[in-house]
Amino acid sequence: VVPFWHAGHLAAEVGSMHPYYYVGGFASIWIATIAFLCAGTIHSAYWSFGAAMYIMFGTAVAGLRTAYRVKLGIEGDMVSDWVVGVFGMPLAIGQMCAEANTNANAASPQPEK
Repeated sequence: VVPFWHAGHLAAEVGSMHPYYYVGGFASIWIATIAFLCAGTIHSAYWSFGAAMYIMFGTAVAGLRTAYRVKLGIEGDMVSDWVVGVFGMPLAIGQMCAEANTNANAASPQPEK
């Protein structure tokens, strides 16, 4: 329901600004998408705006996925990142969150027993 929260925090790991700037950017695109899709019930032209905003959000997620993949040294290309970002956006964000948790657990020292 709120994919912008995780996307913003993941972007902060790759970028250099505070996470709330990234969350705000992703949230503005996502809220505009929802608003245009709801307005599509009033006038059919707004459905096109909503679809365009969703593709814009998916493209932003694809850019984040590309930057995150480069940071972790994972092989891949931008075209597959875009396809996953647009057509499988929740899955892409979930995969990046799982990688972030895996890397955080691997980086933290394990207590000796």
